[in-house]
Amino acid sequence: MRHPKKLECMRIGLTGSPGTGKKTVGAELSKITGLEPVSLNDFAIRNRIGKWSHGEFVVDIERLGKERLDTRGKIIYGHLLPYVIPSHSLDFVAILRCSPKVLRRRYISRGYSSSKMEENIEAELLDIISFKCLESYRKEKVAEFDTTRSRLPHNVARKVLDTIRGQIPARYGIVSWTRDASRSSKNLRTMLHSME
Repeated sequence: MRHPKKLECMRIGLTGSPGTGKKTVGAELSKITGLEPVSLNDFAIRNRIGKWSHGEFVVDIERLGKERLDTRGKIIYGHLLPYVIPSHSLDFVAILRCSPKVLRRRYISRGYSSSKMEENIEAELLDIISFKCLESYRKEKVAEFDTTRSRLPHNVARKVLDTIRGQIPARYGIVSWTRDASRSSKNLRTMLHSME
């Protein structure tokens, strides 16, 4: 997946379920590329594209999708990326993946409600964002990166950049949490427990 564009002109998308490391990996990728990181959620809040409800900002996806966001020379990140940024506005999309068991621990530390945890764990378990990216951007433009065991966002950011440069192959379909869960009854119980 070698991109002919100069790095400073690239338009990179970074997405994944909440808790997979988009913000930290985006910040590290920005440091090593010089590209400006742009949070879709922060952009929506700043421009009042949505409303506050019970202490949480709910983005108006339809309105955000109509915004003409300048993506040139930027890293656009957020779990809503494949729903609001069209394919012609991005050169490459990195999808961050993380084990539902690890996500559960991260959500607990963030103080997520049970329903919010369940919704996000289900989305990761069922590859919702990954499949939406495939539908929105085509396989040639996307790659997945597993952040489950990576404690250093810099290492993930470096892998993303090496993939963009064609130094390592772009990989899609690198994880299947449902396949892992179905390998044994113990795995299945552990996965289901992570959704309680």
